[in-house]
Amino acid sequence: MGKNNQARRRCNKICIFFVLCLFAWKPIFAVIVLETPQTEVKIFVTDRKEERDITPPTALQLPLCSIVVKAKHYGKGYLQIFHTPLVNEVEEVSYQLFCDNLQKNLPDILSYSCNPYLPLTIPVAEFSADLARPLRGDRASYSSNVIVHLKLDV
Repeated sequence: MGKNNQARRRCNKICIFFVLCLFAWKPIFAVIVLETPQTEVKIFVTDRKEERDITPPTALQLPLCSIVVKAKHYGKGYLQIFHTPLVNEVEEVSYQLFCDNLQKNLPDILSYSCNPYLPLTIPVAEFSADLARPLRGDRASYSSNVIVHLKLDV
């Protein structure tokens, strides 16, 4: 038993020596690599300016944009779209996003399903601003922030 213990200690000392030599010789790199399935999502937003330009100035519904998602991942994707009111130097006009494709106000979540081996181009929707009241000045003077939040469920 004494020789076994002595041999084990000697082996431990040699291993520790080699490990210390490796640390001194080269910088340490990560040994564990986490792999995720290949995920690729692109969101394309196209301004509907031409349609907006021919809309009468007193209209309560203005064409804004269309959204297309190009996705290559496994599972479902969810889009949530938030926005701030239209503002210029003088006033603030609230609006709701109207989904032209569904002919109703934008739902809380837009979802789609996808396959990593078959990239999809998904036309999500065309949106219009359903204004609380007509804009009083030049449309180009108004601005709003639209935030698209993407969640993947794999």
